[in-house]
Amino acid sequence: MRGARAKGQLLAVVVLALSTTGCYTFAMHQTAERLAPGQRSITAGISRQAFISGEDWDYEDGFSVADVQVRLGLERFEIGVRISRINLQDGYQFVSLDPKISLVEDRLAFLLPVGLFFSGPFPGDADIDVSESHQVHPALIATIPLGRTETELNLGLKTIVLLDTPEEYFTGLNLGLVMTPDEVEGGPAVLPEIGMFTDSHGNYYFHWGMALSFAFGGP
Repeated sequence: MRGARAKGQLLAVVVLALSTTGCYTFAMHQTAERLAPGQRSITAGISRQAFISGEDWDYEDGFSVADVQVRLGLERFEIGVRISRINLQDGYQFVSLDPKISLVEDRLAFLLPVGLFFSGPFPGDADIDVSESHQVHPALIATIPLGRTETELNLGLKTIVLLDTPEEYFTGLNLGLVMTPDEVEGGPAVLPEIGMFTDSHGNYYFHWGMALSFAFGGP
């Protein structure tokens, strides 16, 4: 009984800490493929986060995140802007600028999103009390073909660094599929995703989600 009570208290502390310092969007909803110069894409996604604590991996349902990414292919790299709504009913926004550089063409890419939390209509109107507002999210993404199909495996390694308190960080792994549309019929690419993250205190977070990506323009 005492052990169960201690685990419950630990979980309560974790949830309280997240609610006072801000929750984070763990989903990536991207691939290693870089847009061609002049090509653009819009990706809309939704994900659900959960908290896991204790040696028995006690599960606590968490919060939902909806986000939209707008991306543009340039000559040497790809640039994107992403805005996320964290806690859909009573939450706040996260906005980031997200450059992507190809390391191995269409197979391995490096991303360096830089962003911040805000609760008003614009970042300059922020009144949210989140000390870890400014963040950088370095990530590697590998996209692996699955045989002769149009489906690819998407593997991401991501870290969330809080610039105001760099000793507080998250790191984890995302695993997903990239199901591209038929070239004749067109339509959006579908990106289902799951992932597991841990923070600097040894707590774990699980997430799962889905995104639709529309690409247009370019050569």
